[in-house]
Amino acid sequence: MIGTIAAAIGLFAATNIDDIVVLTVLFLATTRGSLKGWQVVLGQYLGFIALVAISVIAALGLTIVPDEWVGFLGLIPLGIGLYGLVRYLRRRGEEDDDDDESSIKAGGLLGVAGITIANGADNISLYTPIFRTSAPSDVAIMIVVFLAIEYVLLVGAATHHSRN
Repeated sequence: MIGTIAAAIGLFAATNIDDIVVLTVLFLATTRGSLKGWQVVLGQYLGFIALVAISVIAALGLTIVPDEWVGFLGLIPLGIGLYGLVRYLRRRGEEDDDDDESSIKAGGLLGVAGITIANGADNISLYTPIFRTSAPSDVAIMIVVFLAIEYVLLVGAATHHSRN
């Protein structure tokens, strides 16, 4: 159990270090009145819970995929990336439009959750294979550790922000 907790702490740190920057920017937006602090905290937490849920569902889905085929699943994000590159290269010559439909704006609770999910591809890509290869009890422990650390991170960020 201690090993599982230590692994979860390391995994969380590796996948969520960038959240510090995102939270800083979002809390900065609260000083301008475009967001409330509680929206940042709750939106980040909801977004993180969604990332964990997606990873669990993906891991469960992978149990029906034969082990020799799992490696080929790496072609999916590669294909998505190539599609995005081709799309970008085609649009590059067009006029820039400030109202880009694909941009995510931090407009309240759901906007923050959306930013968290959009920023969480690394979470899903690491959590999914680990959840697939771990015992269900270990996965449950990891999720509890993730949620506890996320809570501490958010309380720390909110407390720091309220003092400044």
